Amino acid sequence: MSALTFPQALWQSLWQPLPIYQELKTRKGLSWIPFVLIMVAFCVVQTLYFNNVDWAWYQSQMLEPTLQSMPSKDRATVLAEMTMGRMLTAQLSIGLLGMLVANALMAFYLAKMTLVDDDNVQGFGDWFGLTWWCNLVVLVPSLVALVWVLFSSGEISPGAMSPLSLNRVLDLPVGHAGMGLAEALSLVLPWKIWLYYSGIRAWTRIAQGQALLIAALPAVVVYGCWGLFLLF
Repeated sequence: MSALTFPQALWQSLWQPLPIYQELKTRKGLSWIPFVLIMVAFCVVQTLYFNNVDWAWYQSQMLEPTLQSMPSKDRATVLAEMTMGRMLTAQLSIGLLGMLVANALMAFYLAKMTLVDDDNVQGFGDWFGLTWWCNLVVLVPSLVALVWVLFSSGEISPGAMSPLSLNRVLDLPVGHAGMGLAEALSLVLPWKIWLYYSGIRAWTRIAQGQALLIAALPAVVVYGCWGLFLLF
């Protein structure tokens, strides 16, 4: 990284992560930049979407179907309270907190699983920092979403905020049992797993197969269990 500018290092970490991660092993305090980029990109996309979408359409098409079990009089009251500002605040709060928790859990998992390497001295904080570098890949769909939302207005599907999710291919409607899983599964997931694999290989002496298993296991377990739950 010393021979590269920081923007070049960020870019290279997506395509040739091994040398970047190897240098990160000894250089501390650099993870706040990918952290800020990811958080800001999420906030910008969400804010633009909710400011550009036709709110009456969003309420009738996206919110009202989730309230069908309520009596009609209560439904109208709840919908009236679901203002654009409140929904945006909720989305931002849940999204930002969710990313922090997910990355913290992944860091804890990596710190424990890599203890099989007796020479590994990286702790929770180190792996937590690495998770933000590995998650830089989410900037790809964020940039696509930004362009999509910027040049759209009115009846904008929420899918605009996750343009590379599996549901852009399956097109499952709101209310479908599998919609949540299809929206959560991103087409860049294999890319992210490869980045985690590269990080484990760069920071430890764990063998390739075992490193790949450690990198892929959380996604396999989470999405596999989610899919099985929907089936049974």
